Order: sequence, then structure tokens, then C-alpha cells
Amino acid sequence: MRKLLVIFLFVHFVSYSQQSYKVEIDLNKVKTKGIKVKIQLPDSLNESDVFCFPAIIPGTYARYDYGRVVTKFSAKDVSGKKLAFKRENVNTFSFKKITKVKHLEYWVKDTWSDKKNKNYIFQPAGTYFKENEVFVLNFSGIIGYIQSKSKLPFELNIAYPQNLFGSTSLTTKVVENGMDKYYVKDYNELIDSPMLYSKADTTSFYAGETKIGFSIYSENNIVNAQVVANSMKPLAYSLKDFFGKLPVRNYQFLYYFSDPSNKKTRGDGGLGALEHNYSSFYFLVEQKDTTSIKHMVRDVSSHEFFHILTPLNIHSNEIQSFDFQSPKMSKHLWMYEGITEYFAHLVQEKGGLITQKRFMEIIRTKMNEADNYPNYSFTEMSSKILEDNFKVAYANVYEKGAVIAFLLDIRLNELSEGKKNLKDLMLELSHVYGPNKSFPDSSLFDVIEKISYPQIKTFLIDYVQGNKDLPYEEYLKKIGWQYLSEEKDTVDGFGKNGFYYDQSLNGIFVYAVDPINNPLAIKNNDLIISLDGIKITELNASEKLEEITKPNAGKLYEMEIIRDKKQMKVSGISIKYERTRKNVIKEIENIDESQIKFREWMLE
Repeated sequence: MRKLLVIFLFVHFVSYSQQSYKVEIDLNKVKTKGIKVKIQLPDSLNESDVFCFPAIIPGTYARYDYGRVVTKFSAKDVSGKKLAFKRENVNTFSFKKITKVKHLEYWVKDTWSDKKNKNYIFQPAGTYFKENEVFVLNFSGIIGYIQSKSKLPFELNIAYPQNLFGSTSLTTKVVENGMDKYYVKDYNELIDSPMLYSKADTTSFYAGETKIGFSIYSENNIVNAQVVANSMKPLAYSLKDFFGKLPVRNYQFLYYFSDPSNKKTRGDGGLGALEHNYSSFYFLVEQKDTTSIKHMVRDVSSHEFFHILTPLNIHSNEIQSFDFQSPKMSKHLWMYEGITEYFAHLVQEKGGLITQKRFMEIIRTKMNEADNYPNYSFTEMSSKILEDNFKVAYANVYEKGAVIAFLLDIRLNELSEGKKNLKDLMLELSHVYGPNKSFPDSSLFDVIEKISYPQIKTFLIDYVQGNKDLPYEEYLKKIGWQYLSEEKDTVDGFGKNGFYYDQSLNGIFVYAVDPINNPLAIKNNDLIISLDGIKITELNASEKLEEITKPNAGKLYEMEIIRDKKQMKVSGISIKYERTRKNVIKEIENIDESQIKFREWMLE
């Protein structure tokens, strides 16, 4: 028996090596041209085959053209002889005799250091190489593939400085002296598996049967893994209670915390995260205040963590067989992002991490934000999200998409008398499909109708496929909330001015000025750089915006501003003025028993 087993393993290895990619990456030396990559190609290539890098990857909804980081490209046959190739475009390499090509070598620059403003690759989707210190590896910017053979496995060999530790969601890993070896089933899994190599700062805990790992790199060692893990424990436990059982056995959080003043790593990107099936990568700023870290980490991570439900377990053919060059986009961003965003807040309300009043404020804010976007059909916008006319509305999937999910949840509870909610529907869909089975994009509404109600399909046709106005007043009344499209009231402030924090200018920008109520005498395009002697930074911007937009009654405020490139001071006392608020939600004072019961179904 043992002998037969040894023979089997040997034969399996030979088969794997012939029908797979073997990749070597050396992180020990970083040069101006980046890091070196060597790839041994699989056998049996076709004359028409090309080697390419992704133009776009899942979860980004933007064309990044990762081939632009590739330099010093060369192709060799089995004996090491160089072979001719042609760079067809930024992402694609063709060969005169590709059937003879066995080895490829090239260098890749990191994307975070890209000096070009146009089409900057968002940090969580990019790469960063700092010798002997930290390496952010998203393989879309490192490893290419033969276009007709993206489903073949990869053997990944990474040489690295021994003072560093590699973190990833990949479990098929062999650790040797200064070398990590991973076995990846195909190119999709490779792109779905970011890595962070840095000095080890890791921890983990279990939520039910699921092991949840954390790996942290903090530029100034201000944030550590234990603080982040402790911040996430209440959310993870609430998520387990919400699902009953988490739908993955392992999940890895990878965090990079940047010094707010470090422009090299910040580039032209921004803060945020990118979800993967079994991990998520975060680019955030360092903060000394653990309370601020806790709220920042939880707010950003809750959404990404929820993607373990969709698209991991519920996704269309377009995602299952993603085309990295010219993808056909799914119609169902309302589900992948909208329902995920709604659940991310709902689970915190149900778990007692936020109050019901705060949850109400979140829904109202999303209604207001949704008003800023064109009233597109969500299925049409999703399928055309890469087109210029539609991509400007992408962020609405987190706003109107979440509100659609909330109303859909209300409708499901109503039809089932509290016996079936949106979570139940999504879990049922995950059992019908799962990680390895996709649904046809055009038939999702029919599938949902079969496992729920005909009225739910009608809802989806009206408000997701169609663009009818959402029935706020009718639906919110069911849970004892009053909805008003607008309401006038009197508040203390500096008038109906528009402010936002401008990250690139590191100040609060004035984009609208009240022509009647303006005690500060501010003007459009003023940049507020300090408030009451305290300089405005990224760390305190939210707090200072809150002070400016909701000042104390009768208090004198002093500000330093930049106007027409000149620095000056302005001051003023907040005044009472009349304003009009849109999409107002209030508690109904004397709710009836049916509304109490409905609210229990939804929010308790």
C-alpha cells in the first residue's frame, strides 16, 4: 500500500509539472526596475497563443492595464536560447514560434510608486516593494498567463529575506529555507490571493469553526495585529450569529497602515479595501488613538468580510469565467455590492454594535447620496459599468443598492409574516449554487421567484431592472418609521454652505456658499486649513467637518484659510437659520402592534 502511494504521488507530480506554470519570484533584491519574475510555461501551447496581463480584475470595475509595469521582457526555449516576440499592446505579448517558448523572464515595477495621475491603480489592487521591509503582492501586477490556458495550475516559488513573513489566504504552502512554495489551482485563484510579506505581526481567533487571521504592516509601528483583531472580534461573532455558521473555514485580513504624510505610498490613490473570496486587503492610515482605529477598521472591514456570501457563494457565469482582457460584466451589482453593504450595517445593528437610531441615520444618508446619481436601471448600469456614461454612477451601488436591499428585506418579511428574510433568501441561493456553481445572469430573478414569491420578482423588475421611484413612505411605515421627502427646520450653523475634506490639499474645501447666511464671509474655493488654532489633518478631518457643519450655538469660531493662494484668517459666530432637509426619517410616536412585530422581525 505504501509503495503504491509513493508511485501515485510521483506520477501526479510529473503530470502537474508538465501541465502547469512554474513561477519564481525573488524578493531579496529590489532594483529601480522592480523585482524579477521567471515563468516556466506549460506544455502543448498552440500557435495562436499569447501571453498577457490583466486589463481588469474582479471587484475593481475599472480598467487598469497591469502590463504597463512590465519591463525587460524576454522569451527563451528549453535550452535557454532567446526567441523573438512582439508586444502587441500594453498587456499582450505574441511570439513568432510560441510552441518553442519554455521560459519567460521580466521585471515588474510596483504600482504604488506610479507617478502618472491617469488611471492610477487603487492601492489594495496594486503592488509595493520596499527592500527588506515590506512587499504587497497582488499578482495581477506580477504574473501573466497564456490566454487559452488560464485554468491550468500554478506552482509559485517566492524567495524572500528571512526577516520577513508571508501572509495569505492560500493554504497549500510549503515553507523551506528562505523560500515559500504555493500551489494554486488556476489564474483566477492566483488573482484572488493577495500576499503581504513583512516583519511578522500576526494573530488569529476562531468565530465558531472559522479561523480568522490578521496580518499587519504599520509604517511607524503604531498599529498592531492584536489591536485590529480585538476591534474585529465583536463583528466576527455578530456575523457568526447572523449566519448561524460562517460559510468559510478560513479567512485572512491583510492590512497596510500608512503614515498620513507619506506621499510615496499614497500616490494618487486613496484609502480603502478590496475583497477576495477568502481574504481582503486594506490600505488605511495610522492612528494612535485605538478607539479611532477600532471604528475605522470595523467600518471598512464589515463590508469586505460580508463578501464571503456573495460573490463567493452566489455569482453569475460572468464572474465564474472572468475574462481578464474584455470582461462581460454581470447585471447584478445591486446584489454583490448593495446587499453586502446593507448586511454590513444590519449585522452591526442586530449585534448591538450600533444603535437602531444610528442604523436609521445610515439608511437616510444613503437615500440622500443616491439622489446625486442618475436614476439608471441598476441591471443596465451594472452590465455597462465600464462605459463612460455609467461608470460615474458606480458608487451608487453602495447607496441606492443598499436601500433597495433594505426595502427588499421589508417586503420579504411582510410576505412571509416574519418567517423568511433577505438573509434567508441569500443563504438559500448559496446552497443552490456555491463557490463552484454559477447562475445564468439573465435568470436570477426567475430563480429568486421560485424560492420566494412572485411579488419579489415584481419588486426586482420594478426597482432593480426598472427605475421606478422607491416606495420609501409605504415600506418604512411598516416598521414604524415615518418618511418625509423634505422638512423645514431651524438650526445653528454658518448657513447652507458646502464643505468636504480634500485629501490632496489637506484641508476642508468650500464648494458652495449661502448667499444670505454667511457669518464667516467665506467664498467658493476657499480652503480651510485650521480651526480654532488646530491644523486640519486627515486624522482629525471628520471631527473638524462635524464642528464646522454642526457648530455650538453662539460660539465664535476662528479659521485659517487659503484664498487665491493667499493665507488669511476669518471668524464668525454661528447663527440660527432655516434649512430644508430631504429624505427625513423619524420614529412614529404611537406605533401599533403590527409595526412593533415587524420591527422585531427586521431589527432585533
